[in-house]
Amino acid sequence: MDSTVSTRAVVESLYRYLPDNGSELVVFDINQAADLRVLFRPALYAAVNTLLPPAPWAYTTTVVTNATAHTLQTVARTTLAQEREEHRYPLHLAWPADMYSLSHVAVPFPLSDSLYGREPDEKNRYGISLGTISLRGETGTLSVGLETLMRVTSNPFFPWMMTRVDERIACGEQPAVAACLKAQTRAEALKQDQVQNGTQQDTDDRRREPRSGTGGQTVS
Repeated sequence: MDSTVSTRAVVESLYRYLPDNGSELVVFDINQAADLRVLFRPALYAAVNTLLPPAPWAYTTTVVTNATAHTLQTVARTTLAQEREEHRYPLHLAWPADMYSLSHVAVPFPLSDSLYGREPDEKNRYGISLGTISLRGETGTLSVGLETLMRVTSNPFFPWMMTRVDERIACGEQPAVAACLKAQTRAEALKQDQVQNGTQQDTDDRRREPRSGTGGQTVS
């Protein structure tokens, strides 16, 4: 969600014209399990799914969204450039229950930021901690609009985002930057697939192990 910049315009007026050069579009879905879900505009529930044209594209896409509509835990859904298969892996990061979306203001700030963070390391370091404000009162009382104070100002996915940014900056030192970016994105997506497949195999193996008290029979 961004009330300032049209996400669809970014896709249709910028990314659709990019060459196959290792670019990636990361889209943050709304918090599908937010406490305020009943107040969402109906079109928002599936907005991410209708935002992109059918794959393949010349760029990689990653959608950060809830693992299910009923959990705050999140996953990344990555589709590599020039491919149709989606790779899905857990981020081990959760939406705050009272945060229904990100804003463009929030993206570059961690939750611990002293001014914008919702969990500041040093509260009121600058006289106020904007990220901790939770107000109740009559409209028209404050000198700033409520819509300004309601906008989220820090990013619960900041650690994951910075790891990805650092990896891509490292590619800038390579002679073939585009090839490095593509290889890095592919390796990450496939590595996560291998982790998930290994976890599933371990689960399947445990299910096949004999249980005590079953006379050595394998219970599946």
